Amino acid sequence: MPSIGQISSKRSNAWDAVKWKGVAAQIRNALSHILKGYCDPDSLSQVRWAVETSNSLREARDDFRDSMRSNLKIDEIWRKAFGYATDALTPYGIIIPPRIPGQCPFTLDEILDESFTYDDAVRRLYDRLTDNPPTTKDNP
Repeated sequence: MPSIGQISSKRSNAWDAVKWKGVAAQIRNALSHILKGYCDPDSLSQVRWAVETSNSLREARDDFRDSMRSNLKIDEIWRKAFGYATDALTPYGIIIPPRIPGQCPFTLDEILDESFTYDDAVRRLYDRLTDNPPTTKDNP
C-alpha cells in the first residue's frame, strides 16, 4: 500500500503535468492566432485574434514556472499551432505559405516576455519570412 507521501507526490506530479500542458495549450493558441494574422492580414478577425492572443499569453505567463521549461517543446507547440491555423483558414481558401518554418521562429523566452504581442509577432514573422511588410488597408 502506498504511503501518504507517495500519494501526495503522485498528485503533485499530476498537477505539474496539468499546469505545463495548460501553458503549452495557451502558447499554442497564441501562436495559432499569430499564424492566422500573418496569412490573412486583411481578415475581419484580426482584432479578435489579437485579443485572444493577448489573453492566451497572459494566462501562459501567469501559470509558467521555470520548472516547466524542459516540458515545453516549443517546436512541437509551433507545429500544433500550424495545424490549428491551417484547419481554421483552409475553409476560407487561405493557405499557409510553404515558407513558414517547421521550427518556431520565436524562443520560449521571447514568447513569455511581456513585450511579445500579436502585432509585434505578426510583424516579426513578416520581417523574418519576407522582404516586404504586409500590405493591409491600415498599412498601405
